[in-house]
Amino acid sequence: MQKVSRGSAPCRNGCGKQADEECDGHCKNCYNTLMAPVQKYLDLETDEERVINPFTGEIEGAFENVVGTSTETNYQPIPEAITTKVVNRCGVCKKRVGLLGFICLCGGQYCVSHRYDSAHDCKVDYQTLEREKLRKAMPKFTIEKIQKL
Repeated sequence: MQKVSRGSAPCRNGCGKQADEECDGHCKNCYNTLMAPVQKYLDLETDEERVINPFTGEIEGAFENVVGTSTETNYQPIPEAITTKVVNRCGVCKKRVGLLGFICLCGGQYCVSHRYDSAHDCKVDYQTLEREKLRKAMPKFTIEKIQKL
Protein backbone atom coordinates (compact mmCIF):
# COMPACT_ATOMS: atom_id res chain seq x y z
CA MET A 1 0.00 0.00 0.00
CA GLN A 2 1.16 3.48 -0.75
CA LYS A 3 1.05 6.27 1.71
CA VAL A 4 -1.07 9.22 0.73
CA SER A 5 0.95 12.32 0.12
CA ARG A 6 0.10 15.53 1.92
CA GLY A 7 -0.73 17.29 -1.33
CA SER A 8 -3.60 14.96 -2.25
CA ALA A 9 -7.18 16.15 -2.64
CA PRO A 10 -9.77 15.99 0.15
CA CYS A 11 -12.32 13.17 0.31
CA ARG A 12 -15.22 13.37 -2.17
CA ASN A 13 -17.76 12.92 0.63
CA GLY A 14 -16.51 16.04 2.35
CA CYS A 15 -15.54 14.36 5.62
CA GLY A 16 -12.36 16.46 5.81
CA LYS A 17 -9.87 13.60 5.51
CA GLN A 18 -7.38 13.17 2.70
CA ALA A 19 -8.48 11.05 -0.27
CA ASP A 20 -6.67 7.88 -1.23
CA GLU A 21 -5.80 7.19 -4.87
CA GLU A 22 -6.81 3.52 -4.53
CA CYS A 23 -10.24 4.45 -3.20
CA ASP A 24 -11.50 6.47 -6.16
CA GLY A 25 -11.12 9.86 -4.49
CA HIS A 26 -12.53 8.82 -1.10
CA CYS A 27 -10.81 8.28 2.21
CA LYS A 28 -10.52 4.68 3.46
CA ASN A 29 -13.37 5.10 5.95
CA CYS A 30 -15.85 6.54 3.42
CA TYR A 31 -14.79 4.01 0.78
CA ASN A 32 -15.43 1.08 3.10
CA THR A 33 -18.81 2.53 4.07
CA LEU A 34 -19.81 3.00 0.43
CA MET A 35 -18.54 -0.38 -0.72
CA ALA A 36 -20.01 -2.49 2.12
CA PRO A 37 -23.41 -3.08 0.40
CA VAL A 38 -21.70 -3.77 -2.91
CA GLN A 39 -19.33 -6.25 -1.27
CA LYS A 40 -22.24 -8.04 0.44
CA TYR A 41 -23.96 -8.37 -2.93
CA LEU A 42 -20.81 -9.73 -4.52
CA ASP A 43 -20.35 -12.22 -1.67
CA LEU A 44 -23.92 -13.48 -2.10
CA GLU A 45 -23.39 -13.88 -5.81
CA THR A 46 -20.32 -16.06 -5.31
CA ASP A 47 -21.99 -18.18 -2.60
CA GLU A 48 -24.85 -19.05 -4.94
CA GLU A 49 -22.50 -19.97 -7.75
CA ARG A 50 -20.28 -22.26 -5.71
CA VAL A 51 -21.28 -25.43 -3.92
CA ILE A 52 -19.22 -27.32 -1.35
CA ASN A 53 -19.24 -31.07 -1.73
CA PRO A 54 -20.13 -32.47 1.73
CA PHE A 55 -18.15 -35.68 1.12
CA THR A 56 -14.84 -34.17 0.05
CA GLY A 57 -15.15 -30.65 1.45
CA GLU A 58 -14.00 -29.18 -1.85
CA ILE A 59 -15.69 -26.41 -3.75
CA GLU A 60 -17.20 -27.68 -6.95
CA GLY A 61 -17.63 -25.40 -9.99
CA ALA A 62 -20.78 -23.53 -10.76
CA PHE A 63 -24.17 -24.43 -9.32
CA GLU A 64 -25.43 -25.50 -12.73
CA ASN A 65 -22.72 -28.15 -13.00
CA VAL A 66 -23.72 -29.77 -9.71
CA VAL A 67 -27.43 -29.89 -10.53
CA GLY A 68 -26.82 -30.93 -14.10
CA THR A 69 -27.59 -29.30 -17.37
CA SER A 70 -30.73 -30.81 -18.72
CA THR A 71 -32.14 -29.86 -22.07
CA GLU A 72 -35.58 -30.97 -20.96
CA THR A 73 -37.58 -28.56 -18.88
CA ASN A 74 -40.15 -29.81 -16.45
CA TYR A 75 -42.49 -26.89 -16.95
CA GLN A 76 -45.81 -27.25 -15.22
CA PRO A 77 -48.25 -24.35 -15.33
CA ILE A 78 -49.56 -23.07 -12.03
CA PRO A 79 -53.25 -23.87 -11.55
CA GLU A 80 -55.61 -20.92 -11.68
CA ALA A 81 -56.98 -21.64 -8.23
CA ILE A 82 -53.61 -20.81 -6.69
CA THR A 83 -52.97 -17.69 -8.75
CA THR A 84 -56.39 -16.08 -8.32
CA LYS A 85 -56.65 -13.55 -5.56
CA VAL A 86 -59.38 -14.05 -2.99
CA VAL A 87 -61.67 -11.03 -2.88
CA ASN A 88 -64.08 -10.76 0.02
CA ARG A 89 -67.34 -9.74 -1.63
CA CYS A 90 -70.98 -10.45 -0.89
CA GLY A 91 -72.43 -13.27 -2.97
CA VAL A 92 -75.61 -11.28 -3.73
CA CYS A 93 -74.80 -7.58 -4.01
CA LYS A 94 -71.02 -7.91 -4.68
CA LYS A 95 -70.26 -5.35 -1.98
CA ARG A 96 -66.85 -5.67 -0.31
CA VAL A 97 -67.31 -7.22 3.09
CA GLY A 98 -63.78 -7.00 4.52
CA LEU A 99 -63.56 -8.37 8.05
CA LEU A 100 -67.31 -8.28 8.60
CA GLY A 101 -68.14 -10.97 6.06
CA PHE A 102 -70.47 -13.74 7.20
CA ILE A 103 -69.76 -17.23 5.88
CA CYS A 104 -72.87 -19.34 5.43
CA LEU A 105 -73.07 -23.14 5.58
CA CYS A 106 -73.91 -23.11 1.88
CA GLY A 107 -70.33 -21.90 1.25
CA GLY A 108 -70.99 -18.28 0.31
CA GLN A 109 -69.80 -15.11 1.99
CA TYR A 110 -72.34 -12.36 2.55
CA CYS A 111 -72.62 -8.81 3.85
CA VAL A 112 -74.66 -7.70 6.87
CA SER A 113 -77.89 -7.30 4.94
CA HIS A 114 -77.65 -10.71 3.20
CA ARG A 115 -76.28 -12.82 6.07
CA TYR A 116 -79.55 -14.60 6.89
CA ASP A 117 -80.64 -17.66 4.92
CA SER A 118 -83.86 -16.00 3.74
CA ALA A 119 -81.97 -12.99 2.33
CA HIS A 120 -79.71 -14.95 -0.01
CA ASP A 121 -81.88 -17.95 -0.93
CA CYS A 122 -79.83 -20.47 1.01
CA LYS A 123 -80.35 -24.12 0.09
CA VAL A 124 -79.20 -25.49 3.47
CA ASP A 125 -81.94 -26.97 5.67
CA TYR A 126 -81.01 -25.60 9.10
CA GLN A 127 -83.97 -27.24 10.84
CA THR A 128 -82.87 -30.74 9.87
CA LEU A 129 -79.24 -30.00 10.76
CA GLU A 130 -80.14 -28.77 14.24
CA ARG A 131 -82.39 -31.78 14.87
CA GLU A 132 -79.51 -34.09 13.94
CA LYS A 133 -77.20 -32.26 16.34
CA LEU A 134 -79.72 -32.58 19.16
CA ARG A 135 -80.30 -36.26 18.42
CA LYS A 136 -76.56 -36.95 18.65
CA ALA A 137 -76.06 -34.83 21.78
CA MET A 138 -79.04 -36.12 23.80
CA PRO A 139 -78.71 -39.53 25.44
CA LYS A 140 -81.36 -42.07 24.57
CA PHE A 141 -83.39 -43.36 27.51
CA THR A 142 -84.75 -46.81 27.14
CA ILE A 143 -86.77 -48.90 29.55
CA GLU A 144 -83.71 -50.99 30.42
CA LYS A 145 -81.74 -47.91 31.53
CA ILE A 146 -84.62 -46.63 33.65
CA GLN A 147 -84.98 -49.98 35.46
CA LYS A 148 -81.25 -50.00 36.28
CA LEU A 149 -81.59 -46.67 38.10
